[in-house]
Amino acid sequence: MSQPFTDDQLRRIEFAAWQREERAYLIAAGKLRAPEPQPREPAQPATDSTETPS
Repeated sequence: MSQPFTDDQLRRIEFAAWQREERAYLIAAGKLRAPEPQPREPAQPATDSTETPS
């Protein structure tokens, strides 16, 4: 049975997971600023509710 990942790939995956955990811990501890959420455009309704039908 072959491994789905090579040892090098596994090391990279584990390191990335560790980095995410470390960042989450530092943010929770208040030592690291959380990234600012990107402003998302509000979904526009199909019809404009401010217009009155003529």
